[in-house]
Amino acid sequence: MKKIILSFFALLIIAKTFSQTSPNLGISKDNYLQKSKTNRTIAWILMGSGVGMIVTGFSISWSQPWFSWNAVPTPELQTEIALRIEL
Repeated sequence: MKKIILSFFALLIIAKTFSQTSPNLGISKDNYLQKSKTNRTIAWILMGSGVGMIVTGFSISWSQPWFSWNAVPTPELQTEIALRIEL
């Protein structure tokens, strides 16, 4: 019985020693507000970059002479497209 009690208390001490602690790092409301502002700025930059890439992709695809929404490609045009893709 003594060994069981000692083992139990040893287990409690070991568990307490290796358990996670939450140290007070002194994080204030201002730190959270600054982090939020930084994250929002980065989000706007990334969104603007994505929109810019989409617009650039559409403008490049519309400027190609073989591009048309309603065109049915001829065999010659299919060959030209295949050659451009391979390059």
